[in-house]
Amino acid sequence: MTTLEGGGLTVEYINFHGAYDEVLQRYSFETFLDFFNGTLLHLKVIAEYDEGKEYLLQRLGDEIECEVYDLEGKRFPEVYSFPEDAKFLRDSTIGDRDVAVESWYYVSDDGTLLNVKTVTKDECVPVSLFRRKFDPETGEELGVMNGQVHNFRLGICDPEGYFKIPEECKEVGVSKELSKNMQKMRRLSLM
Repeated sequence: MTTLEGGGLTVEYINFHGAYDEVLQRYSFETFLDFFNGTLLHLKVIAEYDEGKEYLLQRLGDEIECEVYDLEGKRFPEVYSFPEDAKFLRDSTIGDRDVAVESWYYVSDDGTLLNVKTVTKDECVPVSLFRRKFDPETGEELGVMNGQVHNFRLGICDPEGYFKIPEECKEVGVSKELSKNMQKMRRLSLM
């Protein structure tokens, strides 16, 4: 991602990995933002819908912060599926192993997000997502996101690594409002 701020150029690299557990209604993902000035920001989210809590752990240098949010009454996001009214676009294959995939198009309920999601044909594992976001009032395009999933595996090979609640989060009070960090984390992810 490249941005122009105050006459200078800032370049950053974003790396993401996570686990999505539809059976136990939970997910966890980590995002690492590596700025070329040497700053490394590490964000981790653990959402436990059965427990009704979502945890955000942020590490910047040696500083660690944790935020806990109330998920009461919120529905588990079925992000790796798509709505029933999604339009099938095409079948194709990728890679030298000819992985069979399908591409689907759908629009968010409020009409502000246009999505093309590609998933494996048999398991419906996400391979890529292309998304355009528009301002609901002006129709102006606000952003474009293109993400790919690589090295995916069915099953969660390290549940402890993904879903263990960090000690820093155990004494933190629960909030109903999302902080700017949580909002940014959600924008950076496929969730």
